[in-house]
Amino acid sequence: MFGGMSFFELVILMGIALVLIGPEKFPDFTKIVMRTIRDVRNYVNDIKQDLAEEVRPIKEEVRQLSRYKPEDYIDALSEADSSDDESETNQSASAGPVESTSSPPPADSGVNADTTASENYQD
Repeated sequence: MFGGMSFFELVILMGIALVLIGPEKFPDFTKIVMRTIRDVRNYVNDIKQDLAEEVRPIKEEVRQLSRYKPEDYIDALSEADSSDDESETNQSASAGPVESTSSPPPADSGVNADTTASENYQD
């Protein structure tokens, strides 16, 4: 009834509240407690419903994805990747050796960058 509390425990709590609060204020106190409990339950139920509505599309997507076997896709991708590697190897082998298009580094001209032009040309 009240979150796992038995009827006996509830009676004991009501008796303690009656003694502490007094018989004049006890009926108002119980009304406030009952309203608070009802409001909290309503808030919790509203939150549960909102979460269920937000999660419903995700559950449907997961359900659709679970119909497929990921192993099949992984195998297909690995086969496609290995066939791509083989075709690239075959194309490069038939084309012959590949020459480098980059130019060789410039030869040392013997000119020191720290010297001026007049020092390089001596009479």
